[in-house]
Amino acid sequence: MRECPLPTEFAELQGKVDYVTKVTSTEYSASCPKCGGTVHPDRRFPDRFRMMLNARGLHKVFGLCRNCGYTWWQGKESGKEITEEELEELRIAAERRETEMLHQRRETVSQLEREKRWVEYMNNLTPELKEYYYKRGLNDFWILYWMLGYKEDTPVWLNNGYADIPSWSIPLIEPITRRVKQIKLRLEKGDSQVEGKYRNDYKGLLPHPFYCDLDSNAHNEIVIVEGEFKAMTTYITLDRPDIQCIGIPGNSPSEDTVRIRRADVLYLILDEDSFVLKNMETEYPEKITRAQRIIDILKENKYIKKLKVVRLPSKVDDMILDGRLDKEKLEKALEEADEE
Repeated sequence: MRECPLPTEFAELQGKVDYVTKVTSTEYSASCPKCGGTVHPDRRFPDRFRMMLNARGLHKVFGLCRNCGYTWWQGKESGKEITEEELEELRIAAERRETEMLHQRRETVSQLEREKRWVEYMNNLTPELKEYYYKRGLNDFWILYWMLGYKEDTPVWLNNGYADIPSWSIPLIEPITRRVKQIKLRLEKGDSQVEGKYRNDYKGLLPHPFYCDLDSNAHNEIVIVEGEFKAMTTYITLDRPDIQCIGIPGNSPSEDTVRIRRADVLYLILDEDSFVLKNMETEYPEKITRAQRIIDILKENKYIKKLKVVRLPSKVDDMILDGRLDKEKLEKALEEADEE
């Protein structure tokens, strides 16, 4: 998940909220100015405090904590509204911060393209290591096509400091241009202290989805699933060059990862637990399911003509690999899916 600058409309909260994240074009999330909030055990940023730029009611710019009920609006803390001059100064400062972040991001992109680490990781694959991919339904063609590899030493924070853990490398590649935008690392977990399955090889880059078809970006039908490996398995099983399959991170969906130019029909295949509210007995209960967050983001895209949600009893890749779901059954599931 990527932290972003605090919108100027919420400048009064500067220094009082952390982990600011863009949820939609008019909504941001962060820790709460009153009750706080820290990074969740699964490495998601705290999102209890919601900041809205176009809220319903008297105050269009409005903040609400879903944990303690704290509310905020412009001028609440000082007792007066921010003047236009003060707001302009804050906009200039925010633009300066955004320019600095953009410059740093460009430097990181240049480093990624210069180092070409994915080539090194590809060359690390021995016949024995390739078995990991074979068990996921991939053959040598697909391993080479998606430039999959193996990294021996991914630094991961444990309770007593950093340790190097092996990982499987998945380049996130832009169709047509074949430019690598990030390298996703799937940890070979063997330590209970390791939190989360995935890491990014480069810090500070924009989130990027995993595209299966790297030779076209003009598909009328698109399938979105949670995770890169699920996307690969689904794409291979469908065997339909007219359908693009895209893998997105399930834990932290955002406009950056659910990035669709257009589609006549978009099929959404999510894990069944995405439709269930999580952490209801903890300090961080969900108020909206992960599935609904993704659906809401997609429904904001006016270039998606039809959105259909596919419900399966198990994870799509598990059903494919154990023989419960083949090409015919998968196509039927897409056809019979409910439209949102």
